[in-house]
Amino acid sequence: MLNPFMARQVKRVVDLGWPGMMNIVEFGNQRFGAQGVVHGVGNVSTTKQFYDRLGFTQYLAIDVNTDMGAVVGYLNEPLSSWKFPEEVSGRFDLVTNNGTGEHIFDQAAVFRNAHDLCRVGGVMLHVLPFSPWINHGFYTFQPILFRDLAAANGYEIMFIVIDHRDDGGREVPKADWPRLFVEKQPQHLIKLMSLLRQGAPTVDLLIGVAMHKKGSEPFRKPLQGKYQGDVETDDLRSKYQAGGV
Repeated sequence: MLNPFMARQVKRVVDLGWPGMMNIVEFGNQRFGAQGVVHGVGNVSTTKQFYDRLGFTQYLAIDVNTDMGAVVGYLNEPLSSWKFPEEVSGRFDLVTNNGTGEHIFDQAAVFRNAHDLCRVGGVMLHVLPFSPWINHGFYTFQPILFRDLAAANGYEIMFIVIDHRDDGGREVPKADWPRLFVEKQPQHLIKLMSLLRQGAPTVDLLIGVAMHKKGSEPFRKPLQGKYQGDVETDDLRSKYQAGGV
């Protein structure tokens, strides 16, 4: 569902003045559930109408069915293996993974497809379950995943936002990102979350991360940051690091 949290993050991308925000592809068909949330959008009843009002001229959703105008695609496999028009590759200004990725088994395919669908200079917006979201899907997502995904592929992280699905999203200030990315010391993150929520985080929280795709290199699977120094060979290092050795 395009919920209030997601609607505000899309508007956040648009408000940053990102150039050329014309077409969008979404993973999963999205019911619209953010009526009256974004100022200036007006009275809309569908997700496509929402994007139309924000100035997007082309809209595509990919799912396992054609509900709400979606096209059928298999997100468990790389785009290159789909029976899908080649012209969609590298075409989209905004790629959204809004509450879909956690339901797909092959996470490498999910993030590779986002990379391959996004044009150079475009934006990938992931809004996914953070904590605790017990049994909502196959996975929940840690902040370090997005740090290391960006590092492996040369993305610029534009913003990181954490909040409940019906709230506006507390943006994590860049100065606090080191605390957000501390590994195996959850007390640092718990303290940060308490400050962001102005109290203990007792509800299911989403994490929203927008990333700018800056280059045309093929997708790289990330290596968790704390193990980067353990890689011994240049060949293996080039597989994990943007731009090679």
